[in-house]
Amino acid sequence: MEVTVRIFGTFRRRFPDYEPAAGMRVKVPDEATVRDLVACLGLSQAREAVVIAEGRALEADERLRPGVPVSVMQAVGGG
Repeated sequence: MEVTVRIFGTFRRRFPDYEPAAGMRVKVPDEATVRDLVACLGLSQAREAVVIAEGRALEADERLRPGVPVSVMQAVGGG
């Protein structure tokens, strides 16, 4: 399955050929989870990445849905 991924923030530096207007297509296994996508991108979800689809942050074990684009951004903290 292919997923359209939009990359935000400093993660763009990791993908020099990234086209912001188009996003990028990432091949993942059928029935892939968010964890699978993050691994395909070479990121660490627990410390680095937040994956958003349809206006909400996804959990690591949620399955990606064909045709639903996702956004990946760097996790931030504060306090």
